Amino acid sequence: MTTTLHYLHLRKAPWGVGIGRTLTNEAGNDESLYVLAFSDSHYEPEFHLGYAYRWQ
Repeated sequence: MTTTLHYLHLRKAPWGVGIGRTLTNEAGNDESLYVLAFSDSHYEPEFHLGYAYRWQ
């Protein structure tokens, strides 16, 4: 059971930063890489690395 006291210890405005790069390949499709880092509601850092491919 979650109490009001539990919510008082959570971060209400987490912060983060990220960067990404998108390139269009020879077929005209987009390929992207990105990195994100942020602090979650429990003040713990989270890191994400991703890849995206978009067909056009």
